[in-house]
Amino acid sequence: MEFDIATFFGLNSDSIDWGVTTVVTILITYWKMKTYYNTLTIITIFLLFLQEILSGCIMLQPLLFS
Repeated sequence: MEFDIATFFGLNSDSIDWGVTTVVTILITYWKMKTYYNTLTIITIFLLFLQEILSGCIMLQPLLFS
């Protein structure tokens, strides 16, 4: 199960796809097993995913603010 967010935003980045796939996997795991440990895990993965998105936005800055 993977959401191709990189193609949606016109990016060619496997790291963003990997981040989204990981987040979706952790979300499904958390939904099925609601424990405190999984809550910490999903927060950690979300922060990693956010870092991937921000790094993608940094690469797009010349296009967005030209």
